[in-house]
Amino acid sequence: TQYYLSDAERRQLLYKRWMFVRSFNPSLARVKEIVIQCNIPIRMLFGRHDSIILFKNGLSFSKSSEGLITTTIAEGGHRLLKEKYIPDILKVINE
Repeated sequence: TQYYLSDAERRQLLYKRWMFVRSFNPSLARVKEIVIQCNIPIRMLFGRHDSIILFKNGLSFSKSSEGLITTTIAEGGHRLLKEKYIPDILKVINE
């Protein structure tokens, strides 16, 4: 967060992203329907301790997906792009 908050331009860009994303609310039922209909595999990676994007939502979304949607849970938080999570990332990529 220090990266985004220390500079006025970065702060403004972050704010704009948050304002855009806050109204993004797709119909997950419709998304799942299209995934199954078009046979599109989806692999998701969540951090078990992420308080922003909850892994429970991923597990719920992957239910009844005929195996097309898989959820992997790493023992991390929100920031999973770290060296110690490479095995979890590779697992998702290589599924």
